[in-house]
Amino acid sequence: MRKPLLRGALTLALIFTGLTAGPAVLAAQEGHEEEAAAAGHQAEAEHQEHAEHVTHERNEIAVFVGGTRRLKFEEDETGLTFGLEYARQLYPRVLASISAEWAGGEIERDWVAMLKLGIQPFDNWARPFYFFVGTGIEVANIDEVLLEEDEHENGHVAEDEHAVEGEHKETEVDALMRLGAGWAFHVGSFSIIPNINTDLVGEDWALVGGVTLGYRF
Repeated sequence: MRKPLLRGALTLALIFTGLTAGPAVLAAQEGHEEEAAAAGHQAEAEHQEHAEHVTHERNEIAVFVGGTRRLKFEEDETGLTFGLEYARQLYPRVLASISAEWAGGEIERDWVAMLKLGIQPFDNWARPFYFFVGTGIEVANIDEVLLEEDEHENGHVAEDEHAVEGEHKETEVDALMRLGAGWAFHVGSFSIIPNINTDLVGEDWALVGGVTLGYRF
């Protein structure tokens, strides 16, 4: 008699444990599911908010302040650089811009004008990273005496061998291609983008680095 009673008591204990523990397990599982759903809704809401922000503020005007190091001849040339830029957000991760830059100092570069694309290739923590590619023209005023020296080096005789530096200048226009990268920091409608770029101009190239300060509207 004792064995059947013992087995019956154990069976009742197991049933009681299942009845009491089962709802707790289900409640915990539902709680985890609700937390996961809430996190998903929050991420979706943030993404939608970012998309709406980009949609409403697609235009940006900016100024660039930095420097240009032109690698040409036997010595490098360096000059302060200032620029203006207008950008338009085409897609959430793609923008197009038109810009003009002026370089001072002794550098053989007066103006640069170009069309440029900016692309955000990464997501999450690296989302603010931009990759830039552009094409345009470089306008430079070259001293005629330097042009004559080039002609002598190439085996040609200049027409005026007694030209004085700075007396005559010739405007030279070359095609330019730019490759660059930057990291965008946004504060409200304002943006701060430290960036570094490489310009390929004919057989020469230049490094352009600085900070772009923009305002979105």
